[in-house]
Amino acid sequence: MSKKQTNFSKRLTPAKIALLYAVFAALWIMASGYLLSFMHGDPLFQHRIEIVKGLVFVGVTSYLLYWTLKGWRGSFNNGGMTRYGDITPPKTARLIVLFILLALLVPLLGFALVRIASLPERMLWLSVGAFFVIVVLSVLLLQFWYQQQCTYRFAQEAHSAAALAESEARFRALFNQAAVGVAQVNTLTGEFVRVNRKYCQMVGYSPAEMMTMTCQAITDPADLPINLSHIDALKTGALREFSIEKRYIHKNGQSVWVELTVSPMWEPGGDPDYHIAVVHDISGRKRMEEERQESQQFFRKIVSRLPGVVYQFCLRPDGSSCFPFASEAIRDIYRVSPEAVRDDAASVFAILHPDDYDGIVASIDASARGLTPWRYEYRVKFDDGTVRWLFGNALPQREADGSVLWHGFITDITERKNIEAKIRRMTNLYAALSQCNQAIVRCATETELFPQICRDAVQFGGMKMAWIGLVDPDSHWLQCAASFGDGVDYLDDIRISTDADSPFGQGPTGIALREDQPYWCQDFMHDPSTGPWHEQGRRYGWAASASLPLHQNGAVIGAFTMYSDVLNAFDDAERTLLLEMTMDIDYALNNFVQEAARKQMEAALCESEAFNVSVLDSLVQHIAVLDSDGVIVAVNKAWRQFAEDNGAPAGSLDSRGINYIRVCESAPHTIFGEEAAAGILAVLAGTMHTFSLEYPCHGPVERRWFVMHVSPLQGARRGVVIAHENITARKMAEESLKESEARFRVVFEQAAVGVAQVETASSRCIRINQKYCDILGYTREEMQGMAFIELTHPDDVAMDRRYKEQLNAGA
Repeated sequence: MSKKQTNFSKRLTPAKIALLYAVFAALWIMASGYLLSFMHGDPLFQHRIEIVKGLVFVGVTSYLLYWTLKGWRGSFNNGGMTRYGDITPPKTARLIVLFILLALLVPLLGFALVRIASLPERMLWLSVGAFFVIVVLSVLLLQFWYQQQCTYRFAQEAHSAAALAESEARFRALFNQAAVGVAQVNTLTGEFVRVNRKYCQMVGYSPAEMMTMTCQAITDPADLPINLSHIDALKTGALREFSIEKRYIHKNGQSVWVELTVSPMWEPGGDPDYHIAVVHDISGRKRMEEERQESQQFFRKIVSRLPGVVYQFCLRPDGSSCFPFASEAIRDIYRVSPEAVRDDAASVFAILHPDDYDGIVASIDASARGLTPWRYEYRVKFDDGTVRWLFGNALPQREADGSVLWHGFITDITERKNIEAKIRRMTNLYAALSQCNQAIVRCATETELFPQICRDAVQFGGMKMAWIGLVDPDSHWLQCAASFGDGVDYLDDIRISTDADSPFGQGPTGIALREDQPYWCQDFMHDPSTGPWHEQGRRYGWAASASLPLHQNGAVIGAFTMYSDVLNAFDDAERTLLLEMTMDIDYALNNFVQEAARKQMEAALCESEAFNVSVLDSLVQHIAVLDSDGVIVAVNKAWRQFAEDNGAPAGSLDSRGINYIRVCESAPHTIFGEEAAAGILAVLAGTMHTFSLEYPCHGPVERRWFVMHVSPLQGARRGVVIAHENITARKMAEESLKESEARFRVVFEQAAVGVAQVETASSRCIRINQKYCDILGYTREEMQGMAFIELTHPDDVAMDRRYKEQLNAGA
């Protein structure tokens, strides 16, 4: 139906038609009455004419009205009812207008001709008869024409109905056989009007069951609010269609995921009535997504348990880089989030240690060029000053756009590095302790010993700088006696006092001197006591320091101060070793005093016997003078006191007249006695210039060691001077050193990591623990003497040589 016909149908209702008919009839009767009275003045004639006119008009118009309404009724019976409840007018509605013209104009023309032409009365009747004939012929002609129009229209409608039925059949076939679920739904109630087979299969209900249900009833309650909100938007016109993913509740109770697309069936601006719902089963896709999410969660769970970060690193052709993927552990490793480095890795490169930055960049470039595995140990330094050691291991691949993508793993090896550093420090300290003991044996004075001790602490002990200061007893100021290492120039103007009230006595060394206790400064740059020297510490790289008091004859005479470039460098084991080193230095200082005293006594003995006796008595050593036969001719006070302390009879404390050689030969410790006797005879015979022998002489409650020095008596008189010196303290220190070395060997052998001692010049393995052998798969005998380079992977040989050269150069 055209828009014009639709508007006409809206205007022409049955009530309006009846009203038009009444108006037309009234007008015609009034007009014809006035015209008749105008033409003829006889009342009886006018009455007759009025009766005939009325009957003819009623008959004709009733007949025409019958056929008109019959045509409309036929249209109504064939579906002509409009959606507004009105009768759809036929296409022959124009017949009404033609009828009005004929019925009104023909008699009026006849009446006018009779009046104007003054025709006789019979002409009037002829005019009326002609009017009747014209009307009847017109009506018959119009009826025939109208029936032809109705027949043609009905044929068209029948053809359209057949086409519509065929289209409806095709639509039903397409609707029912569609590969997706399709349903017509009442928008206002949610009831199903029509559903296809696929829709029923998705939810498990039959079509008959679906006709009794609503779409809300089969929707998962969790998805119902969003579904209804979209329907409301569709009703108000805010949406013309929508698509959502939702769940239906299957008849068996399971959830079915679908993609729902809804389109309205009403025109824009019209009242909502029905809509079409198209659903696509996406349960398989959802299951795949859930499985993928479970797989990703499982992967993330595994990755989260790893002691490091699993990552992808991309180096683009323009030189920029990023981490397309990084596990959550990157927050601990680099203190950044995975999102922060997904597009740009600049924040990671910003925290690389300045000393390692160039090496890292070079290693990445080398791996990218050759597509070789990337393995590198490096440091990162955070804003708070924290430094961590990391180890990266990744495999590269070339991408289609020319970029290089690494897949790898980065782990924190700070603890391992700390253990390695501790082992190195312990090894260095043992080496320094050994060198210190050798220096004590070789050196005869403080002037010789102190520089050697400082040098050994730096070169063998791994310290940055070491110095020894002695206290001036008068001024209480500390004077530098020896120093070695980086930063010794700062000692030129150093002022340290033992006075507690002096501002120069508040540093670590001053406190150690004053309190006679070691002062361990584990963080030099943040310890308040080192405040005046922070600038020097920053300049020379001092991270920790130790100040140990030195003693001579039990009194504090100075301090041994060392500086390390490692924070918290002095743990319990290292403190023990340094304290042992200090004890050895104390022992040497005491020996220097005793040696000086001994030499003074010997010089005085040459001047006078009395003086010699006085001197001998003042010595702490047990001294006896033997003649050429080995008989004791003189002893000092210490000898007599020793004899008394060890239970000798009161009359034999002097020991003079006793053949000391025979006493030695008959001593319980046969080996030492015989060796002592032989040495005395050799000196008496002149075959040996001097003779010394260390021997044990344990008492009932204590262990003691002595050293016997035999030297020829100077002058014309032949004989020897024997001096027994108590070396118990030194022996105890040596035993302690041996025990420390034994503990070191145990730690060395039982270490959880592989440890080896390598000769620097030849790179030969000198000492290897079992863990090292287990790691490399060699026996200890196979590895003994092997070159360290033979055990290194070919890819790492160049790096090892570079490190060795830096180590040899002291870098």
